[in-house]
Amino acid sequence: MSAALVAPVGLDRGPLPANSVLVTHPRPARKLASCATTTIVAALAIGCAGGSGEARGPQRALPQYVARQAELFDDGIEPAAIGYDIQSTPSPGEDALLRARAQEGDAVVRARITTITSKALDQTFGWQIGFHTIERIAGEGPLAEDFAMQVAPTGPAAGMVRAFEPTLVGKTFIAFAREFSRASDPSESELHFHLAQDGKASVDAVHDAVILQKVR
Repeated sequence: MSAALVAPVGLDRGPLPANSVLVTHPRPARKLASCATTTIVAALAIGCAGGSGEARGPQRALPQYVARQAELFDDGIEPAAIGYDIQSTPSPGEDALLRARAQEGDAVVRARITTITSKALDQTFGWQIGFHTIERIAGEGPLAEDFAMQVAPTGPAAGMVRAFEPTLVGKTFIAFAREFSRASDPSESELHFHLAQDGKASVDAVHDAVILQKVR
């Protein structure tokens, strides 16, 4: 009958006697898993050490919402976008502001208004307009499929919303969006918009503006 020899793992066992059977006790799997987990956690900690300490801050340098940018992304609605063009406006292809918004914005989308909600803003009531994205036309910046635009009670879009609120839900627009640092807290960001008339001419003008920017 063969003799059973027990040898600890990792030691030099040397030559075995004839007719003997070596029995080993492997290291417990739980301990191995624990070691592997510790190694992974340590690696992740090292990899994250160079990141920003501001967890809620923007992940890139953002412009301030002033001057030219406040003009381009004014949270306004063009009258022509709701069929109320009381003044002569350039065609989309000749509109320098449309071109600038397409080139400087984070996202340009075709979007439909889904909700309009009265909201207390600056001690008076403004509106929050909810949108659903139909199609992204340009830009790779942050903009959720469903997003909202705040309309201040004295903002550029206030008159249009006040006059046409019952008919706005369901309408589609070209929405130009850009992210800015918040004036009250630069560690926070906020989105501002401009709404233009939806249609093939506007979509084509946005595409042309983006192409022109790339070839410059």
